[in-house]
Amino acid sequence: MSEFICLGPKKGTDILLRFAEEFEKEMLVALSEALKNESHRLDDAFDHYSSIVLVSQDRPCVSLFVDADGRIVMGLSYLDPSESASAPYRIEVDTKPFSRVYESIFEDVPREVKSKIFQSPIRTPFISICGEKRLLGKLLLKEKLNAQRFFSYAELISDDVFEYLLKHHNTVQQHGKATFHIFCRGSSVYLTLLKDPDFPDELQGLIQAFAQRYKDELMKAFPNLFLQTEEFFRAPLEGKKLLTLRVSLEKLGSLYEKIPQFLGNLRNSLHEILNVVDERMKECLEKSRDLLGDF
Repeated sequence: MSEFICLGPKKGTDILLRFAEEFEKEMLVALSEALKNESHRLDDAFDHYSSIVLVSQDRPCVSLFVDADGRIVMGLSYLDPSESASAPYRIEVDTKPFSRVYESIFEDVPREVKSKIFQSPIRTPFISICGEKRLLGKLLLKEKLNAQRFFSYAELISDDVFEYLLKHHNTVQQHGKATFHIFCRGSSVYLTLLKDPDFPDELQGLIQAFAQRYKDELMKAFPNLFLQTEEFFRAPLEGKKLLTLRVSLEKLGSLYEKIPQFLGNLRNSLHEILNVVDERMKECLEKSRDLLGDF
């Protein structure tokens, strides 16, 4: 196999190199041949790759790209590349060797296995990347010339952030009485404070309004940290959320240790607001009784 270069956290690149060690030559040849067999249908204006993509709900997505010369690039991401790039044709190849490696590393069965031909550009922010020097070098140079970061995005991800994502992505956590959910998608991390059973059902609408006000004020106070939540995004726990904040993945390194306390403080503040509203309501009722007692 030709010389490899890797970008990103060491644990992530070590995972990818384990995949590379287990590749069967026949599988790579089959992927390369599948691309050649479809060449008559492919637009010469773009580069194309035969690909296997393993998608999981809780673990990173693993992608293998092979060009017509049999050169490979592999990446880990929290976004299925077929969601952000054109993958017009399916191909028939044996994906079992790739899936077996995935299961042995992550102790999880992929939710979905896709074998497709991808058309450049591939706009997926990879958190770890490894590939043969000539092919990956070509992709990185194109990104640099176009002022883009997708394959090179891995350079922004630290070992600590990678470890945090492996442990906490798509998990529900508890800090004091605050329950929250962490979800990574592409280059964004969504921090979702979940509804609190201590808040009465009849007051959920009121609490939701205060939570939205908090979110608006946080976005004004920290415009370089909190981003506008995309309208198309739906948190996996939709229907259970109180509010969702979005931050850039590359900023998670200086933030992740503070997330539990930050969301715990937010939950407690909302609870205090509810108590104040309840107290003021009681005071108002007492004054009303004094004033309207004859009725």
